[in-house]
Amino acid sequence: MVEAALAIADSEGIEGLSMGAVAARLETGPMTLYRYVPSKGVLTLLLADRAQLAPNRSDPTGQWRDDLRSWSRTFRDIYDAHPWLLDVPITGAPLLPNEVANLEVGLRAIAPAGLDAPQSLLVLRSLAAFVRNEAIQRRSLASGSLDMRTYAEALAELINEGDYSVLAGILAENTLRVDDLEDDFEPGLALLIAGIDEFAVEG
Repeated sequence: MVEAALAIADSEGIEGLSMGAVAARLETGPMTLYRYVPSKGVLTLLLADRAQLAPNRSDPTGQWRDDLRSWSRTFRDIYDAHPWLLDVPITGAPLLPNEVANLEVGLRAIAPAGLDAPQSLLVLRSLAAFVRNEAIQRRSLASGSLDMRTYAEALAELINEGDYSVLAGILAENTLRVDDLEDDFEPGLALLIAGIDEFAVEG
């Protein structure tokens, strides 16, 4: 059932998912599905967990910086493979099998940094939030819903050099480019890893 739901979500997006659509793909009636899941909401949770199955998941090497980079790139690959996952709200802490497995890999990756449990979880949440937000941004760029030229023009109408001198300078230099946003992932990840490194030293 979950695999059928995955096929629908991957081809039509999460908005195409319904108990009826899954039942049709399985060549059965919708009421049959309720013997196994009580609602579409539960099916969506199971589907989101299935999408987070990392096919190339590997054990950490002991080099925590490299391992955190690898952990973060794994999530980026997941969002690239299943972009509809960005439309599924995060409603709580990881409790489903693949979510917990990915958390375990992340905790093993950060362990050599010598942070305590709350600090380690904070690092992983920060990296996961960065990856998710970056994926949302890339999707917006790909869909054309985020146009930097239009944004820059609208921004220029709202500011003046006296009140927003730094923004005005950036606009004057014409340095707001879509290409920069498309290439944000690796520089942003490097910045976060550097910050985590400093955090580990101070901790």
